[in-house]
Amino acid sequence: MPQLSNTNEPYRPKMSGGGRGLVQYVSEGSLTGALFGSLNGVDYHLIHSFTESDIKELALPPYVIISGAVENHTTPVNDGSKCYLNETR
Repeated sequence: MPQLSNTNEPYRPKMSGGGRGLVQYVSEGSLTGALFGSLNGVDYHLIHSFTESDIKELALPPYVIISGAVENHTTPVNDGSKCYLNETR
């Protein structure tokens, strides 16, 4: 199960464009984790924000990034929190 990069490297789900996935956010600090998605790898929009450890099911866009702020997808997650993605059908 892949862990999303805390340094804003986009992840490309293998089953994007119609696939679904489970996202697990493991909070280890005080940052709000923000999951962003993009259809073109350039324009990212907020999908979900995490204020505590949680698991969510969602439709997978072609690109996803985990960020440390809901206002900006380029904010690194630097409080030790982790985000995992499990692709399902």
